[in-house]
Amino acid sequence: MTIGYLHIGPATHGVTRYGALLARAAREHLSDDVIEAEAELLGRPAEDEQQLRTAIQRLSRADVVHLQYNERVWGNARAAAHVRTVIAVCAAPIVATLHDVREGYGWRGIGRRTWAQRTADVPGGSGAGGGEHRAADPDRVTGLWASMQRAARYVWKEWQNTRATKHLARHAAQILVCTHEEARRLRGIVAPEQRTVLPHFVEDRAIDITPPNAQKELGLAGHRVCTVLGFIHRAKGHALVVEAMPAWPNDVHVVFAGRPAVGSEGFARKLQQRAKALGVADRLRVTGYLEEGALDTYLAATDLALCPFEKVSASGSLSTWIAAERPILASDQPQIAEYNAMAAGAIATFTPYTPAALAEAARAQLDRDAENGRAAHPESTSSVARRARAQLREKLSLPRIIQQHAAVYRAATRHTESSTPSHPE
Repeated sequence: MTIGYLHIGPATHGVTRYGALLARAAREHLSDDVIEAEAELLGRPAEDEQQLRTAIQRLSRADVVHLQYNERVWGNARAAAHVRTVIAVCAAPIVATLHDVREGYGWRGIGRRTWAQRTADVPGGSGAGGGEHRAADPDRVTGLWASMQRAARYVWKEWQNTRATKHLARHAAQILVCTHEEARRLRGIVAPEQRTVLPHFVEDRAIDITPPNAQKELGLAGHRVCTVLGFIHRAKGHALVVEAMPAWPNDVHVVFAGRPAVGSEGFARKLQQRAKALGVADRLRVTGYLEEGALDTYLAATDLALCPFEKVSASGSLSTWIAAERPILASDQPQIAEYNAMAAGAIATFTPYTPAALAEAARAQLDRDAENGRAAHPESTSSVARRARAQLREKLSLPRIIQQHAAVYRAATRHTESSTPSHPE
């Protein structure tokens, strides 16, 4: 069997990298032939169309083609058009992994999300996770007309994403998601037999620097380090962390290890302004984009990984923390519960979604780890959590997960044009 991988978007984007790592694992761990093709999509319709057609042509001898779908890397407002092109040109059965699956793809769901976006613009507005925890973007033009324009653009992009998702659901041989929560969200869109849950893999990451040496190299020796990893944007919970910082002792430093997502540059600046207003700016570091070597140093230097997601589908940053085997504190989300069902106690959680709850949980975790030390008693809370994280890492290892993908690929090759999914429940 020849497996084709179609990579859409910039190579540094997490969704694109996800597909590239799967392709590499298939080449290393499966006996099948593997071919790859890329199309970055630069927002120029004619050129993007040609890129897609050329990429599909490179995959012409594939028995099955696997692609990763996220509306951003597929061009936002052009996502549906690009998906239609791929479906029309690709002769092989398609397996599509959906990332960032929405809660509700009808007009009601779009309306709820649009309202959440609109109230995020209003001082004291509720937003998706509580307006008091959101940092407003200083570069946004305020006023009713500007808000209406943003809402219209958002509705258009969400509608295109809905059309693209439904088009994939109608034509792909198999739809993959990383969590059961995402599969639940697709009820009514994707037939039960057409959707499969394959957990987000954990890549092998050998970090060859010790935590003390990493902290010394980064100028953080003598401090306890809490890190939020990945793109900076509202849903990741960075604003919640800034609001929690005043409750932590002065030896607790926070690292935002990543750069602002496109369109979130003003939000990132506002976070730093808010930290200054709260008197904690000297304990907050924003790194920008990190190459692999620098990333490993920050991972090793971290005493507590913070994953205070306001909303989440499946998280590449969380998988990186599992690979690094660092203590993790996350917001109480259904997807996090799925990880703890695989390995009880692997990830600590906090609730409710408030700065006070995050501050208390993080401080307790840091104090507990400090008391236990690095040579903790085998039955200590820290040791139990460490074993659970190691167990989770093994269960989600890339060699294991690629074998599960291989089974899906083999089933997809038996898919014919005459076979159509049954009506979703």
